[in-house]
Amino acid sequence: MADITQKFKTQFVEARFTSLTVSIGVLVMRWLLFHFQGVPEYNSPDTGFVWQYFAPYFANPNISFAVSTIFVFLIAMLIAHLNNRFSLIRTRTNLPFIVPLFLFSLHPYFLIMSADYVAIVLLLIALSSLFSSYQQPDTQLFSFRSAILIGVAGLFQIYALILLPVWWRGEVSMRSVQAKSFFTSIFGVLLVYLSAFSVYFLYGNVEKFVAPFLNFSRISVHEIPHFTIAKWIGVAFVFVFFALYMLLSLNISMRVKVLTLSATKFVIWMIALFLILQAIYWNETMFFVSMSIAFASYLVAFYHSIAISKAHVYCAYIVMMLLIIFYLLNCFFF
Repeated sequence: MADITQKFKTQFVEARFTSLTVSIGVLVMRWLLFHFQGVPEYNSPDTGFVWQYFAPYFANPNISFAVSTIFVFLIAMLIAHLNNRFSLIRTRTNLPFIVPLFLFSLHPYFLIMSADYVAIVLLLIALSSLFSSYQQPDTQLFSFRSAILIGVAGLFQIYALILLPVWWRGEVSMRSVQAKSFFTSIFGVLLVYLSAFSVYFLYGNVEKFVAPFLNFSRISVHEIPHFTIAKWIGVAFVFVFFALYMLLSLNISMRVKVLTLSATKFVIWMIALFLILQAIYWNETMFFVSMSIAFASYLVAFYHSIAISKAHVYCAYIVMMLLIIFYLLNCFFF
């Protein structure tokens, strides 16, 4: 193995104190964003049922910054837990923890504590139930757990409900799809929303229960975004970043175990779907691009954890340099 590849593994991928060092660095990055740019105002329509009751607590920028940072670390820990529990990456690696920390600290938008963070956490927990169903003879319990979590995520961010049929596609990938699990998942979501409906019905406010579902009809695909040239460059960079790691991970995943291959293909498929949905609802929510970043974190970690050539390492350094430039522009110029 080339010296540069070995150094990359020992200094970044497998080093004992890399996670601690990067955690401190991310805290500094987020503080600098907060200090120079502050918590931006993001006027997004309330697309859930319960977030309106929590949102006033995060009107204070300091609280929003602090709680969003906690949730970013929680997301990173969940992604690392998924890797450790299911041994998706066959090597001792810090990247599933440090990559999401880094990616969720590149733009001031991620300093906002929003319903998106809560939904992402719940959906990552649901993903653990999905992976647990891999080749299991009885998957009803796993489907029920996932459906309950997706339903609760939808109470915070209604667009999370779109992931229910996505989960059925995931069960096909996990080779665990069954008729019983299909109906169990529907029952799980209905259980959550029948409970929510009962509350609104008792208070005589059924119209307010229906209101979040109307967000699905507010598509923006027919509108052309009025972005500046700098923003269009940023959009192009993000798209190329996602596409690059989707292709690279798909290529390298052919040499891994079956569960990792199934999980990687499912994640790639989800990111592609999220990007399409973000284009459809670009003027209504940023939930789908946030979900894409969370799942892309796994692809980045997966690809660079099993680096076997100088090209992999050079790719890591080039991407890291470009992301740092992207961060510096957001922190000090835009």
